[in-house]
Amino acid sequence: MDEHIGIRKGQLIFQTLLLVASLILFWEAFKIEGMGSISGSGIFPMAAAIVLIASLVVRLVADVRAVRRERAARRAGVEGFFGDVLPPRILLFISFTIAFVAAMGQFGFWAPTGVFLAVTFAWLYKRSPAKVALFTAGALAFIYVVFAFIFKVYLP
Repeated sequence: MDEHIGIRKGQLIFQTLLLVASLILFWEAFKIEGMGSISGSGIFPMAAAIVLIASLVVRLVADVRAVRRERAARRAGVEGFFGDVLPPRILLFISFTIAFVAAMGQFGFWAPTGVFLAVTFAWLYKRSPAKVALFTAGALAFIYVVFAFIFKVYLP
């Protein structure tokens, strides 16, 4: 585990962007009501954001130290970043995810989630429309059971 395989192009940029996004998620989770109890609706998002931030800080510190130790380490350029770390397929998925999150504000949770799951299952899983519809319905049913009966949280 101590072996260092080197820093890839764009790795530090990507980790920094993830850290910024995690800090934004932490702030949004902090604004959720129900932070007073261990079963409150804000606890899980807050805990997830804390884990993201902590792991990214640990990884960033280790990688920055590695770059300093290895003076000949490659510098991450924009071309390398988009070529190696964020190819067009990943950028398209990120864009679709952002559109999904934006649509939830307008249309609630269920309709955008159903569309998002159906499109991503069809695109990434590449199965028949019937299987995609079955997986989407199953995922939505699972989400409903978890949030309605376990967390006792209403999803609009």
